Amino acid sequence: MGATGDHVLTEMYGPEVEDFSGQNKTSVLDTWVFDRVELFLHSAKSDPVLSDKLQQDKLVFFLHLLGLDTAGHSHKPHSKEYLENIKVVDEGVKKMEQLFEEFYNHDERTTYIFTSDHGMTDWGSHGAGERSETETPLVAWGAGIRGPLLATETDPPSPRSWELAHVRRSDVRQADIAPLMATLLGVPIPANSVGFLPREYLSLSEFEVSEAVFTNAQQMAAQYNRKRELTESGTISLLYRPFPQLTKFTEQTLLTEIRKHIEDGQFTHAINASTLLFSLSLAGLDYYQNYYQCLLLTCVSLSFLGWLLWLLLPPSSSSAQTFLARGGYFLNMLFMVGTVLTSLLIYVLYLNNFYSSITKYYVYCILPEMLWWVVLRRHEDMYAALRNTSKSRGLLSLLFPCTFYLVGIEILVLSFFYRFVLSIGVAGLAVWPLVSLRIPWRLRIGWLVSCASLAVFPSLPVVGREANTLLVHETRQSVASGCVWVMCALMFIYWVSSSNFHDTPRAVGVLLLQVALLSLAIWNIHSTLSSLGNKQGLLSFNQSLSWALSGISMLLPLCGSQWVPIRLVHLFLSLALPFLLLSASHEGFFLLALNINLLCWLTLEHHHSYQHTDTKPLSQTSFRVFGDEHLANRSLTSSDIRRAYFFVSFVLCLIISTRNIASINSFDPTWVHCFLTVFSPFVMTALILWKTMIPFLIVTCVFRAVNIVVQAPTRQLFLIVLVFCDGMGLHFLHLVTNQGSWLDIGTSISHYVIMQTTVLFLLFLYEVARGLTGINIWTAFVCFPYRSSRYPSNISLLDDGYITNIPHSEPYKPTYNRLGFKLEPPVIGNLVYWESDAVDHATTEA
Repeated sequence: MGATGDHVLTEMYGPEVEDFSGQNKTSVLDTWVFDRVELFLHSAKSDPVLSDKLQQDKLVFFLHLLGLDTAGHSHKPHSKEYLENIKVVDEGVKKMEQLFEEFYNHDERTTYIFTSDHGMTDWGSHGAGERSETETPLVAWGAGIRGPLLATETDPPSPRSWELAHVRRSDVRQADIAPLMATLLGVPIPANSVGFLPREYLSLSEFEVSEAVFTNAQQMAAQYNRKRELTESGTISLLYRPFPQLTKFTEQTLLTEIRKHIEDGQFTHAINASTLLFSLSLAGLDYYQNYYQCLLLTCVSLSFLGWLLWLLLPPSSSSAQTFLARGGYFLNMLFMVGTVLTSLLIYVLYLNNFYSSITKYYVYCILPEMLWWVVLRRHEDMYAALRNTSKSRGLLSLLFPCTFYLVGIEILVLSFFYRFVLSIGVAGLAVWPLVSLRIPWRLRIGWLVSCASLAVFPSLPVVGREANTLLVHETRQSVASGCVWVMCALMFIYWVSSSNFHDTPRAVGVLLLQVALLSLAIWNIHSTLSSLGNKQGLLSFNQSLSWALSGISMLLPLCGSQWVPIRLVHLFLSLALPFLLLSASHEGFFLLALNINLLCWLTLEHHHSYQHTDTKPLSQTSFRVFGDEHLANRSLTSSDIRRAYFFVSFVLCLIISTRNIASINSFDPTWVHCFLTVFSPFVMTALILWKTMIPFLIVTCVFRAVNIVVQAPTRQLFLIVLVFCDGMGLHFLHLVTNQGSWLDIGTSISHYVIMQTTVLFLLFLYEVARGLTGINIWTAFVCFPYRSSRYPSNISLLDDGYITNIPHSEPYKPTYNRLGFKLEPPVIGNLVYWESDAVDHATTEA
């Protein structure tokens, strides 16, 4: 619990007790606590040292009852198991009260507070900000607590199921419990508490209540004064703007007035004045906490804009090298003077208050100055780029693409708040092939259908603000989606077997093995759900099979073909297996629709590039033959910018389509029921992160395939991706808030953090994708040993069994069949000819 010191005694159960499988009752978590408390009090009767400690004042007994939370997540709040657990807790609380009263000889000096840290939705989740999650019970009785009062018409009504409509409700904030407990114990209120004492709970005299509220107001005023002093000491006196509603004079006047009211017996006036002082102190605390918000937002926004302009600058030309000699002297001097003055200002402020963290805010003032200085130094390059564009295409020709990308960015930003907007964005992407008359109608129809299928998912219900209890029963959809996966895989195998790939037998063999493993995983999901539904728990066989299948499936793509379409499908099937094992809804269908849409995108990009450049057929493009190192030879084109935007759109589609990654409400611990059902936070977190990362990895692999097919400069493409992400990050920076519910605050921060870390995350995944698409275990452990032991030294083997440099005198036919290929010898000449432009030492003679 984070408690330290010898004055705190703790006892807790191990993580193996928290079982989500249903084999053991969740109420065990509560009965364990009740039993330990009973044993603890019983042992105190025979332990004089412990008995003396328990007879002291100001003691707190904290009983953490986790059974209801676990039952809600595992069985949902309206289940039979949840209702049974409530009965156990009710009986246990009654028993605990009797034990404490007997232990302290009914001295009527014990207070009981029963509450919860959060509620839960009907489908067993929390974090979305609904009333069922944010409104929790708070029941207090015992010493210092008044009895119930009759409800009036002005009081908020209680739910009918409570059967407490005749009793007045006294709603408080969760933070108000801290001053309530401190007052009942007679200890100081925590220094950083922002709660207000709920005096209607107390059974005290008017004098005692007024003193308690006054103490609460003084505690809040102390926080306010400390924050005001820190801000004032770190700010130049000429620029300092104090909180106008609560000056030092106003505060002192209120303190004097409150004390006088208490001495005169005017307790109502004293309570009202204390309430006013508390409110003003809380508002002033918020004012000083956000004192530098405008300065920081301005500096960071200017830094963002300067950074984006620098990323969009054209490559430096020779004119930029002579810029200092011709016209950069003034800008350099201006930058130097500004930097010196800013540094001196920060240094003086730092010396005035060495230990103040507030003065470090001024460091942010240097960053936009440096970035804009670098940008302004390149103003001639910017002018030259605009001049060349106006001569070749006209400035108006930039209006349409710039408008398209600006609108596209706004659509992506809005989709974080309104998921249906993402469907509109995907529909907009579907229009792209229609502007080109050279794309075959079959590709257009395939792209339109795949986009339409993908656009459906952002409009489907997701665990969030809107209640959708149907999601509780959707776990079996992963079985149905797995069957569709198998059918699509068999169709692809038929296409591969009828195509003229050079390693068709091996590719078909690996694909058939993947389909077999996927079918076994589907059976395992069904078997696991059956055992959990029958209260048998997670069987060891099913658990071991889930881990084994997930591990083996990740190795199979490395043994398969490296032709672009086949290797991608290898990866799709391997990643789909653990994804389905971790799915509990329609996510399996979403992943299938995403993969089909990505393959259509790859095909369209290849067809578009095939029309304008000397590009090979897609079936003859290999991940291994083409490396990424040669892709930076050409400059960016408008098509590359479009590809970068498509990539960002696909990534954000993954974040929003089936759930909102920015909200913890979108994650369900029942996802991992095929792997474990005992509470293990690190393993559960790793599995959920792996499931979340799988679609991103698939999109990144396809993006690498697109770069290879069109021979795009990868580094420059990621710079464009960075521009799009930082542009959206600037939006989310100004949308960060510290007002509202925890969901509103946390989500606003999550949106900004997600956009700022997206590029780094995608760069990491791109390197992982490079390994998954570039490594070939078959070549390393099968083909190369054959070459060293059986082949003549003047015969060269490429990946996937390519044979080159075959002399006329060598018996190449037996060698070729030794690799398992069924092609006739004359085809070898064509095979080598196809790859001769990628391999320098290839020959067309056979």
